[in-house]
Amino acid sequence: MMNEFQNDKVRKVNKSVARKLFREGVDVYVLPCKVRYDNPRIQPYLLQRTDTFDRIVSEYEYYNCNAEVGYYCSYYVEKGDK
Repeated sequence: MMNEFQNDKVRKVNKSVARKLFREGVDVYVLPCKVRYDNPRIQPYLLQRTDTFDRIVSEYEYYNCNAEVGYYCSYYVEKGDK
């Protein structure tokens, strides 16, 4: 299925869970929604704690999301984290 995601390193979470974990200090990675996590051409982006979660995600979506790779982000956290 297209929406299923299985990986030994990370798990996919929704935006509200990603926001909560980001505030708790957990590393959150983002990718455009049509890009697989293990894609060799487009690497996951680790959200830096330079601003609020929503502002960082909005800026990432503005510059990196489009019709080809998807208009919104998918969020990933390492499996060992919460």
